Parts: sequence; structure tokens; C-alpha cells
Amino acid sequence: MQKLIILAFICFPLIPCISQEDWELSSDKKDVQVYYRDHTESPIKELKIVFKLDASLKEIIDFLNDVPKYKNWIYRTKEAQLIETVSEDDFIYYTATDFPWPFSDRDMVIRSKGEFITDKIYRSVSTISESDAYPPKKDMVRITDMDITWQMEEISESKTLIIYQMRSDPGGAIPAWVVNLALEAGPSNTIKNMRKELSSN
Repeated sequence: MQKLIILAFICFPLIPCISQEDWELSSDKKDVQVYYRDHTESPIKELKIVFKLDASLKEIIDFLNDVPKYKNWIYRTKEAQLIETVSEDDFIYYTATDFPWPFSDRDMVIRSKGEFITDKIYRSVSTISESDAYPPKKDMVRITDMDITWQMEEISESKTLIIYQMRSDPGGAIPAWVVNLALEAGPSNTIKNMRKELSSN
């Protein structure tokens, strides 16, 4: 089961449009709602998690944009390096994730773009970058199919509503049913770590 849980981080913030269409509620515990839906072009399901954080919108934006600190809270991340800053809300980075034996570790090069939809809603979309700054490594499986979105809405000066949506294929020889089985665990652990890290700042 531990091996299955590791898969879920990569399978780590998705589709830019946050829609309720076809989503099925899987669980609703401690103000955290987890949803799934089928994807038309992949056997791997999409995941959405809705929750609240006791932090301001600005604090969370700054937190998500601090790439070197990803190792502190994103589940199983063993390396995170900023490659290029295009603008304050647009940057490219490299991340590697530790997978247990017998799976190979995974890595990816990601471009993250953020923007304010309104004065109280901010959306950050991460997709695979075409940057060649980090060529694939022999001992890792390079992820080439991933979308993650963090949509954040200010509720008050100290509370923010988060909609986290993800779709990813970890690649390699891992069956889709195994990925789907473990889909929720990685992001859920990441959110727990995120809460702890924000409360300690």
C-alpha cells in the first residue's frame, strides 16, 4: 500500500477550467471534499480536492511560488529547483520525487503560470514545460503528461478557499488501475504538510 500511496503525488497543485461537471464526491471529512471524474482521453481519473486554509490569499500565493521550499511539504519531493523566472507569476522549475523500490524515481520540468481572475480569486496552472534545461536522467522516469491547478479564493484576511485539481500520468509500466487506486493519498499528505508549514511560518 505504501508503494501505491507514493504514486499519488505525481499522478503533485489539473485543468484550467474549474467545473463541477461530472464530478463524483468520494469523501467529505473535516471540511475537505474529495471528488473524482473520468477523463475522456486517459484511463487515469482526474482528482479535485476542496478545502480551506487559515492563511491570507497573498501568503498562499507566496508559499506556492517558493520553489526551493517544495521539499519541505510536497509529498516525497527530494529535489526542487527554480530554472527560470519569466515574471513574478510565471516560472519554470524542476522537481524529482522519491519512489520506493522497485519503482524508479520520477522527475519533471514544469511551467507554472498564475493570474488574478478577480481581485479575490487567483488561479495557478502548472503544466509540463518544453524547456530542455534538465535533460532526462537514466535512473529516472520523466513525466510528460501532467496538469495541476490551484484556485484560491479569499474568504477573509486570514482564510482562503482552495480548489486543487489534478490529472497526471506517472509513466513507466504502472497500470492505470494502480494509479487510480492511490490517486488521493499523495495530494492529501501534501495538503496536511502544507497546513503545518503555513502554521509554522
